[in-house]
Amino acid sequence: MDNDLSLLIDIQECLNHVNEEIKKVKTLKEEINVLEEHKEKALGELNVVLGNEKEIADSIKKYEQDIEDCKAKIVKCRVKQNEVKTNKEYKALISEIEGHEKTIDSFEEKILELMEKTESVKEASQKAQEEFKSAEKELNDQKGDHNQQIKEAEEKIMTLSGQVEEFEKSMSPGILRIYLKLKERTHNKPLVEVIDGICQGCFHTIPPQDFIELKKLKELMTCNNCLRYIYFLTEQ
Repeated sequence: MDNDLSLLIDIQECLNHVNEEIKKVKTLKEEINVLEEHKEKALGELNVVLGNEKEIADSIKKYEQDIEDCKAKIVKCRVKQNEVKTNKEYKALISEIEGHEKTIDSFEEKILELMEKTESVKEASQKAQEEFKSAEKELNDQKGDHNQQIKEAEEKIMTLSGQVEEFEKSMSPGILRIYLKLKERTHNKPLVEVIDGICQGCFHTIPPQDFIELKKLKELMTCNNCLRYIYFLTEQ
């Protein structure tokens, strides 16, 4: 077998492992991103519910204060009743007191409505908190393991890349020049096997005469379609 072809086969084996590790790193990072997005979404939903809960509590507090203000006004009106001198003034105070009492009734109805909403909001708040804690726990449980796997994969990539560089130093300058261009253009797949007369890089059929020459393994050949280096294993 041609020395350059032998080197290319060894290199491609390393590059295949590199590609596998790169894919693994990408998948692990995507999984972490999904978990982080899930957590952020759960946090956003929790904040919305907590905001609603606070808004209702603030509204109830405001209505309660308004009721106290109305009661204070009623007290002042009753004090004035003892001081009025005309029937007209007395009736005006009675009318004002009745107005304050109606306002109090209105505020109390609104408080009851809000209190009814409070129950459902509390349930939603509890559910949102549980979902957030669950998402946070899932992220924390898996992130450490994923990051460790990413670290190990990146170390393998560095080791394999080092092996590839050593192999490249032994290649013929002309072959190396073409190989480096192919390596970049094909995303680490400059050499592919031919199986049943079909290039495994682009899946085009190799012309019969070229396939015959390829079987002889006398020199490096390239696919007419994708231009990758190709080889054929006689023992297959």
